[in-house]
Amino acid sequence: MYHHSNLGRFAPAPRYHDLGGYVPEKGDDPGDLRFAAGWFDGADADANADAWEEFVADAVAATAVAVAELRDWRDSQR
Repeated sequence: MYHHSNLGRFAPAPRYHDLGGYVPEKGDDPGDLRFAAGWFDGADADANADAWEEFVADAVAATAVAVAELRDWRDSQR
């Protein structure tokens, strides 16, 4: 997990982090994070597994963009 505050204003959109501010990474389980009621609650494990994998892939991509933007900003400040 990655905490969104590590990226400051470049952090991924709030839809990618849980209630505590953590953004999932590959290998994280939905039970490792705290989402609002109804998110990945196990009602349909197969559908939730596919949705979770897609969500994590999107979150990882958004985090990669944020890290690159932060790096570019830091480089421009030198």
